[in-house]
Amino acid sequence: MKENPQELQIINLEDQVLLKAVRDAQLLILYIVNNNALQADEATIQTIVNTKYLLQNGEWSTENEVAFWSALSLLTNTIKPVTLASIKENYYVKDSKGLFRTRLGSQAQKAKFKYSILAFFALVVLLFTQIYWIVGNSAYEEINLLFEKRQKLRLELQREREREISTSTSVNAITGLEAIYNQKIDSNLHILNLWNKVWSSLVPPQLFIPKIREYRITKLKSDILVQLQSKLKTDIDSKKKIHDTNSDIDDLKSYIDDLSKPLVGNENDMVRKGKLKLAVLDARHKLFTALLYAKFVLIILHSYLLPLLYGMMGSIVYTLRTLSKNIENLTYQSSHQIKYNLHIVLGTLSGLIVGFFLKPEEPTFGIAMPSMALAFLAGYNVEILFSVMDEWVKNFLATK
Repeated sequence: MKENPQELQIINLEDQVLLKAVRDAQLLILYIVNNNALQADEATIQTIVNTKYLLQNGEWSTENEVAFWSALSLLTNTIKPVTLASIKENYYVKDSKGLFRTRLGSQAQKAKFKYSILAFFALVVLLFTQIYWIVGNSAYEEINLLFEKRQKLRLELQREREREISTSTSVNAITGLEAIYNQKIDSNLHILNLWNKVWSSLVPPQLFIPKIREYRITKLKSDILVQLQSKLKTDIDSKKKIHDTNSDIDDLKSYIDDLSKPLVGNENDMVRKGKLKLAVLDARHKLFTALLYAKFVLIILHSYLLPLLYGMMGSIVYTLRTLSKNIENLTYQSSHQIKYNLHIVLGTLSGLIVGFFLKPEEPTFGIAMPSMALAFLAGYNVEILFSVMDEWVKNFLATK
C-alpha cells in the first residue's frame, strides 16, 4: 500500500516542529545550567534528552510526545519571567546591515544602541536649545534693566540741571554713568541681534521694517514741507524766499532718494534736524524691535519647545533604564520596542502639556525652572500625568 504524499508532508512538518521544539528545550536547559539560581528536575532533563534521540531513531510514540511537552512546560515555568523568546533576543547574534553595517550583537544590544543614539541626539538638541534660551534671556533682561536704570538717571540729570545750585561735577558724573549704560546697552543689543539671527533666518522680521521706515520718511517729508510753507508766509523777501524754499525742497528730495547718505556740513538746518530725528527713530525702532521679537521667541521656547524637549528626554531616560533592566534580567523582547516608542511619544506630549498649563507671562525666570523639572518628570512617568488628567475628567463629569 502506497503512502499518501500529503500525509507524508504533514508527518515531515510535525517532525520539523518537534525538532525545533527540542532545540528550544536544549536552549532552556543551557540557560538553567548557567544560572545558579535556577534548578531543573533531573527527570525533566532526561525526558528532553531522550526525545532528541527517539526522534533521530524514528522511535517516536504518543506517550513520548506527551512527556516531552510536559517537560518543556515545566522548563518554561522554571525560568519565568524569562521566556524562550527573550533568551533568543538576548543571546542570538545576527549580522546587522543597519547604520554602520557591522555586527552589533544580539537584538537586545541593537535596541540598546538605537535608543542610546536617540538619547545622544535628544540631549544635544536639548542642551543647544537650553543654552540658546539662557543667552537670549540674559541679554533681554540686561537690556531692560539697563534701559530702566538709564531712564532714572536721565530724570536725575534733569532734576540736577533744574536745581538752583548745581555743580558741574555732579552733572559730569551722571553724564559719564549714562555713557557707560549706553555702551552696555549697545553691547547687549549686539548680542541680542546675533541671537535673533538664529531664528530670523526662518522668519525674517525685516519684512516689516521697510514699510515702517517708508511711513516715517513720508511723515518726515510732510513735517519739513509744512515748515517750509510756514517759512514762505513769514519771509519778507520774496525772491530770497523762493530761492531758499526750492533749495530746501531739492535737499529733501535728495535725502529721500538716498537714505544712506550721511550728514554733511552744508545741509539745510531743517533737513539736518529731520535726518537726526529719523536716525534716532531708527535706533529706537531697532532696539524695541529686537526686544519685542526676543520676548516672543523666549516665551515660545520656555512655554512650549523646552518643556517638550525635557519631556522627551525624561521619556528616553525611562526607556533606557527599563531596557537596561530587561537586558540584565534577560526579559527583553523585540515586541517591547512598541511600548518604548509609545512611551517616548506620550512622554514628549506630556512635557508639552506641562508647558501649556504652566505657561509663564514673561520669559524672565532666572536660573530655577521648576516647570522644566515637572516636564522631565511627566515624560519619565507618563502614568502620573494621565492619572491626574483622568481624575480631573472624572470629577468634572461627576459635577454634571
